[in-house]
Formats: sequence, C-alpha cells, structure tokens
Amino acid sequence: MTEELISAVSKVGDLRVISRTSVMKYKGAGKTVGEIARELNVGAVLEGSVRKAGARLRITMQLIDVRNDEHLWSQSYDRNLDDVFEIQSDIAKRVAEALEVHLLAKDRQRIEKKATESIEAYTLYLKGLHYRGEGTEEGLRKAIRYFEEALLKDSRFALAYQGMADCYAQLAEDGLLPPNEGFPKAKVFAEKALELDATMAAAHATLGAILEDYHWDFSSAEKEFELALAQNPNYGQVCHSYGAHLACVGRLDEAVREIRRAQELNPLALEVNDCAAVIFNCVNQYDKALESCKTMLRIDPNYFPAHQHLAEVYLHKAQFEDAIDVLKIAVEISKGASTVMGRLGYAYAVSGRSGEARKILAELQEESRQRYVSPVAFALVHCGLGEKNEAIRWLERAYEEKAGGIASLKVRPIWSDLRSEPGFVKLLAQMGLTK
Repeated sequence: MTEELISAVSKVGDLRVISRTSVMKYKGAGKTVGEIARELNVGAVLEGSVRKAGARLRITMQLIDVRNDEHLWSQSYDRNLDDVFEIQSDIAKRVAEALEVHLLAKDRQRIEKKATESIEAYTLYLKGLHYRGEGTEEGLRKAIRYFEEALLKDSRFALAYQGMADCYAQLAEDGLLPPNEGFPKAKVFAEKALELDATMAAAHATLGAILEDYHWDFSSAEKEFELALAQNPNYGQVCHSYGAHLACVGRLDEAVREIRRAQELNPLALEVNDCAAVIFNCVNQYDKALESCKTMLRIDPNYFPAHQHLAEVYLHKAQFEDAIDVLKIAVEISKGASTVMGRLGYAYAVSGRSGEARKILAELQEESRQRYVSPVAFALVHCGLGEKNEAIRWLERAYEEKAGGIASLKVRPIWSDLRSEPGFVKLLAQMGLTK
C-alpha cells in the first residue's frame, strides 16, 4: 500500500516525492516526523495507518507541514477492499489540494487510472513487489511467482508484467540467469506492459535498460528513458537508470547531475546509491563514492555490491589488503557470484598475489561446468594480471553472449589499462560506444 500511495502522489508533476525504499527505512525507527523530514529534506510528511478486517479497510491519513507542525489535511476512509484504488487516487488529489499544487488534466487522469479490476490480482502483485524489493536471487524468484499468480487472476494487469520484466532483467544483469534467457524474457514482459499501458514510466525505464545492456542500442534506450521521465519526472528509479545510461555513453557530467537528482528523490535506496558509487568512481570523486558505499552498508551490511564499490575506492588508493578483505566479504554474501569472484581475482593480481589470482581463475573454470559463469569474471582476473589479450578475448566472448555488466566498459576505471589496446577499441566500436 505504501508504494502504491507514493506512486499515486508522485504522479502530481509539481511535487518532489521521496521513493518507497527511502521512506520504508523509517518504519519502526522511532524517529519524530520532524527528524524524518530533515533527513529526507522535505517540507511535508504524509503518514497514516491501514487496518483490514475481512473485506473492509480502514485507512487513516494525515498530511503535516513540518515547518510549523501544522496538520494540512487529515481524513479516515472506512470502505470495502474493492474501493482501494479510489481511495489511493483520492488521497493523491487531496494532498495536491492541501499543498496548493495545481493538478493538470494529464496528472488527474494518471492518478485516477485503475490498475486492475481484480483485488486478488492486486494483492498478489503487492506481495511480489515486497519480494522484489529484497533484491536477492531468492526474493526475485519469489516475486516472479507472485506476479505470475497475479496475471492468472488478470491477464491484462500491466503492473504485474512490468514486475516480471524488472525481475528477469535484474537476474540477467547480476549473472544469476544466462543473459540470452533473462533479457529476452524481460523484454517481452516490458513490451507487454507498455502495450497495455503506454504511460507506464517504470516499463519504459526497464525497456531502456534492456535495450542498453543486452542489445547495445544506446539511442533507443535513451528514448525510452526520456519517455519514462516525461511520464513521471519524480520517479527515482528512472532518474538513476538514466544516470547509468549517461555514464555508459560517456556523458559523465550529465550522469552526475542525474544521479544527484535520484539521490534527492530516493536518498536511502540501495540501487540508487549503488549507481551513484559507480558514477562517482568513474569521475574520480572517490570521497563521494565512499559516502554512497557507507550509506548502503548502514542500510544493509549484507548488500554485496556496496562491498564491491568500496573495494574499488580502496584499489584507487592502493589499499590492496583492505580491498581484498571487503571483496572476500562480498564473495561470501553473494554465495560466490562469478563477477564478485572475478573482482577478488583482480584485486589479488594488482596487489602482486598472482598465485591466488590464478587460483580464482581455476575456481571459475570449475564452477562454469556446473552453472553459468559470466565471461566478465575471467576478463577481470586476466586484466589484473596484465594479460591484456586474454582479457580482451574474454570481453569479446562477453559481447557475443551479451553478458550483463559490459555496457559500462567505456568508463569503468577497472578497464583503464585496456583502453589503448586495438582489440578493446574495436570492441567499443562494435558496441556503438566510440561515437
């Protein structure tokens, strides 16, 4: 319910609305409304409660101006569960009125649009959304099952198709599914979502990421991100995805501006700070990258990408043992994810521990007999060992397989030793990244 209310209110074009992933960090935190507002840098806070008894819902809401602790609006809804969509749209409109924001006709239309006629489908979708938010392989696969069940209840439920697209794209990007399995499925589901609802910002953003990460179609990807932003400029996921795109194509100043905007909208989101750490590392703003890593680790010490990006900062500072230590933690947390293993091998190599780097190569080779191992993992270790031709050979294989994680080859510091190599330049040209 929280995420859907945020989604409804964020459709009011003139409001800056903090995303769910940041807001939910305060659930049960024991902080005052004023403290939360200061930390999130907002002028008003919408809070409430939901109680369900059978088919009845009781929702109590209040909007507080944190500058003077004034209640701008409050209301209770005692309605049937079937009325949940009308309640959500009414809350969004009342918030806009209380904040004296003029609702454009297109905003009102988006707010009043009903996602599905099936409450069962909607309830299953909300459960899927919860597990999607965990970001783990187990969570993503559970989310897919709930979205599938939702679609059995309503085969025209666009949000559930978008949820499926998002999960499959993430599984492929993280190397948890072969790219030629995960990305095509994700694309089909994203396109189906847009066929049913062409105004869905999240589906445009997901399709943009797929076009970029799997098809190397950067111009079409940018169009999708622009469409997403046009539909909902306050959607944090779109801002950080667009920031990642701008970084991949080398427009780093614009990428920094976009990721800062994403951090304003969603300051405590893991995926936003993850992207921010990557971008700040790419522009040599290592203190800011470190700040993003620390934010992620405060939120979730078991979020392994935070350890990866922290290691990149340590490597830049030649703190090799620190980098190795945090990458060992990342390997353990990720249960030996291949690209994390590759980064550990890289760190061993550049620190002079080539024997341990080659041991990682052997482990990856053995693992590849059991499950999919991204060629990027092998390329990382060979790059660290200074074996440039072998690193490029594995990157070429990654290109052929359309492996996740190589759309950023042009700008990631970890590949800097390869930049002047003819084979690397040729690979960037094949991907359309030399323009």
